[in-house]
Amino acid sequence: MRIPRFDLLKNLRRWKLAIPILLLGSPAQAEYESVAHAVRYYGWEEGRCGCFDEINKPCTEPAIWETYAATFDNRMTTTMAYEQTEKYLNMSVDPFDFVDPALNVLGPGVTYGADADDPYGTDFADVIFYAGHGNHACNSTEGWNFELATGQQHPAQPGQQAQSCWLRTDKHLRWGDEDANVAILFSCSSVQHCVWDAYGYDAMATGQFNVLLGFHGTMLLSSANNTRLDGYLAGTKTEGIIDDWFDEITQIKSGADNDECGTAIVFGPTKAERDNVALHAGYRDLITTPTSNNSSFWYIDGCDPHDGEAL
Repeated sequence: MRIPRFDLLKNLRRWKLAIPILLLGSPAQAEYESVAHAVRYYGWEEGRCGCFDEINKPCTEPAIWETYAATFDNRMTTTMAYEQTEKYLNMSVDPFDFVDPALNVLGPGVTYGADADDPYGTDFADVIFYAGHGNHACNSTEGWNFELATGQQHPAQPGQQAQSCWLRTDKHLRWGDEDANVAILFSCSSVQHCVWDAYGYDAMATGQFNVLLGFHGTMLLSSANNTRLDGYLAGTKTEGIIDDWFDEITQIKSGADNDECGTAIVFGPTKAERDNVALHAGYRDLITTPTSNNSSFWYIDGCDPHDGEAL
């Protein structure tokens, strides 16, 4: 059994609602499902989504995005022995499959999205994985949010707005009202502290969804990170879903503004419930919590990445 590294972890807590304490525990579940997504190719030709970086150059298109998704899918199939595993790449990563229709109204009486669709959606699965370009905003002009780039562009239909290729945590995503428990967003700034601090992830969590894993600041596109992802998944079948994320993913380096900071958010009404998930859940033992906007932000103290404040 792993010993939690409380000496290296800080747990920030926020309360917005007074909610009674409920019993902790894991619900019975007939089978486990996972779905992996990766977007390598971008560009408006052939219906692909466009992507530009902060200096208005086309986003890079490394094959490693697809490798990350394959690594996740392999571990869910083998180590976790999930009964259903799905994987989609590039133009098969459709915004339609991520968007909760109740959150995305395109016109009078018209909604867009089917995140609960099995097997093409996201919220039908217990665990969701995404690898691709992402960015965050933390200002009064753009709001406080993380957005991820999907692979397929949908043009506007008569009387409707075009469906966005870039999906935001505060506008398009809502997981857990169907079946999702955990999401891993293997992308830069996917679990950014300033977004969490301004409630930018609250709208995406409902029902039994209670774990969001990602990065604060820049994530390097490297084979080393693929090895770390594989190592993380190899050891989290029955516990360590949060603690092992830091052990494997965070990289403290010499110098300033260059660390890789694995971060996590745990949703749940009480500290006891959130800590129970963080310290005892695994991918074959998904401990759920009741719906709540209360959450904890987990990180390694002192981690200082590019494109993010020092933690």
